[in-house]
Amino acid sequence: MNEKKDPIQEINEFLETLMAISPTYSRVSQFVLMSLGKDYNAIKEMYPDFLGERRTRERVLGALGMSVDSNGKITTEDYALSYSLNSIIGYIFDLFERPEVRDRMTAALLNEKISNLREDWVWSRLKTIEEMSKVEGSPAAVSVLLLKILKKLRDGGGYEYNYVEIDRISENVGETVDKSVLAEAIDILMKFRLLEQSGEKYGLSDELWKYKLLIDDIGGE
Repeated sequence: MNEKKDPIQEINEFLETLMAISPTYSRVSQFVLMSLGKDYNAIKEMYPDFLGERRTRERVLGALGMSVDSNGKITTEDYALSYSLNSIIGYIFDLFERPEVRDRMTAALLNEKISNLREDWVWSRLKTIEEMSKVEGSPAAVSVLLLKILKKLRDGGGYEYNYVEIDRISENVGETVDKSVLAEAIDILMKFRLLEQSGEKYGLSDELWKYKLLIDDIGGE
């Protein structure tokens, strides 16, 4: 048996361990959430240190129980580490999303205020895209504009604008944005799982819509 610790300290450490699994803080968790079902080459661009070198790639994918299927998509085996981790992260998100649970833990442990890990993960991706948008000529600047347009359309038009045709998106973005740049901007948001596609239409992901007010806090007005 290990030497006894203060029980409050032990629970604090346990909570810190749970929170450390969140993709905001763990690149392994982030890699799993971003990769599953996505195009291998697109993920390789995002995580070259995980997938760039052959031996490293084989060990990373092997340990996580992931592989590349015949369509070039990254998949997971049933009950492999990545399969289970994906579910575990979902349960942790659900737990820390409940304000009464967070408030109870904070009050009992006299710790720093415990945050909503799912909201943190959405915010982390938005901030990454905002930083990308600051690079001159980056299509990520259009990505930020696109998020604001889709939010405004859905706020004003309701369910009808859950998904918006690409031509309607192009009209709202403006004629000064080349269609190839718009396509790149959409691709960035798809890679970060902030946008969803339905046929030729696009809409904010359910996760982002839940925390849509965060969109107002990036990229200025």
